[in-house]
Amino acid sequence: MQIAPIKIMCPICGTVDWYDILMSAFIAAREPDLDLRPPEMLRSSMSMWAHECKKCSYVISQSKNPFVDPVFLNSEKYIDCDGVALRSDLAKRFFREYLIALEVNDKEKAAYAIRNAAWVCDDNGDGLNAIECRKRLCNILPDVIKASRRFPKMLKREDRKKTENLILLYADALRRSEQDAKLYALCKKILFGSKRLGEALLYQAELAKTNDRSCHTFDDLRESEDSKQ
Repeated sequence: MQIAPIKIMCPICGTVDWYDILMSAFIAAREPDLDLRPPEMLRSSMSMWAHECKKCSYVISQSKNPFVDPVFLNSEKYIDCDGVALRSDLAKRFFREYLIALEVNDKEKAAYAIRNAAWVCDDNGDGLNAIECRKRLCNILPDVIKASRRFPKMLKREDRKKTENLILLYADALRRSEQDAKLYALCKKILFGSKRLGEALLYQAELAKTNDRSCHTFDDLRESEDSKQ
């Protein structure tokens, strides 16, 4: 894993500070989780995916950093993570990134941020808040998926893959937040996509029927498919 300190200016208060940024990482040759969380070592670098300004508490990410009214950063909603009692400072950081994205109506950025917060909650054994984060993720993902498919005939290969990945993330979040009816409806609704997507959706439905809310990987899916042959 290659890490480099980089000087970054906060877009809100102008404070300049040094932050450790992940430049590259070796990714183990194994499949990701069903919600596409990557294997080691990339998954251990999450503390470098976003940074909190030490002066104004704005969360600076490695992607676009939109302007928000400084008053919002001092609001009870932002400071207290909208009333969600997260155990981890890193989870709070991603949750605040999610709140900033919602404030500027960037639902795609908000989705990835709250997904990251859920992953951190998983790592910290904070099951109830992991469910809360995934419920919030499920509230915005349908709009993100719809926007990604706005012009289906014009989608490039990488765009179609992005849409499929969003659907995979949505399906996993529905199962792990115990929203089975919506998961089954999604499985019936999706009539396109790769073999991988179809198999993953069916596997998610099978897991939900046994009330399995745990983390599973695509390796688990392969083993399940092999056992049926």
